[in-house]
Amino acid sequence: MPDWLTLRRRFALFFAAIAIGGSVLFAGGLWLGYSHAGGPSQGYVSAWLAGSFALLGLVAWIGFLFDENVARPIKAVATDLQTRARSDVSVDIDQAPGRYLGALAPAAQAIHQALDTARKREAEILEEKTASIRRDKA
Repeated sequence: MPDWLTLRRRFALFFAAIAIGGSVLFAGGLWLGYSHAGGPSQGYVSAWLAGSFALLGLVAWIGFLFDENVARPIKAVATDLQTRARSDVSVDIDQAPGRYLGALAPAAQAIHQALDTARKREAEILEEKTASIRRDKA
């Protein structure tokens, strides 16, 4: 997958496809009505424009809410997990941004705690082995 096609951009393209597809279907329905009923086309064009702009606005608003409550928190949790995997960070993961993600944020916190416990146990084992080697040398 190309680097420029991030998760948030894919979600934006998904919502744009919904908006454009809905507008095209709306135009098709109005064209069908015009072909059966006839009459002046200005009313149909005005109805299509008003309906399409309303649909575009609704999809943009829902897309914004989706971005704020799903896409950004997923990216934040993924970034937190990558940071903790590559460095020794013992601060807990902030679960507030992921409140709408169900079990994802608590699962990320559980992974972080297990990794932190494993790192501490590894450090203890290394310290024990080092102490054992020093005793053997003495």
